[in-house]
Amino acid sequence: MRYSDPALAPIRAEQLLEARRYEDAGGDLWTTTNRVQENLLRGGMRDTSRVNRAGKPFRPMRQITGIGANVDINLGIWALAESFRSLN
Repeated sequence: MRYSDPALAPIRAEQLLEARRYEDAGGDLWTTTNRVQENLLRGGMRDTSRVNRAGKPFRPMRQITGIGANVDINLGIWALAESFRSLN
């Protein structure tokens, strides 16, 4: 949702599922949806496949501050969550 072509995204899809806090480690649909939302909107995730001149991993994803992009991503995440919920 954030990148038009997933191949051009600076992070892997699996990184969106990583919990930032211990409390976010659940595996249910609601917790997973919240984790993905936080990781997409807050940014700060590192691209470990590349390094900068100082030898540190890139930090390519910036926080989304625009209200339009924020709403679009939230609507997309909600639609995905509803489609997964209807599969059960």
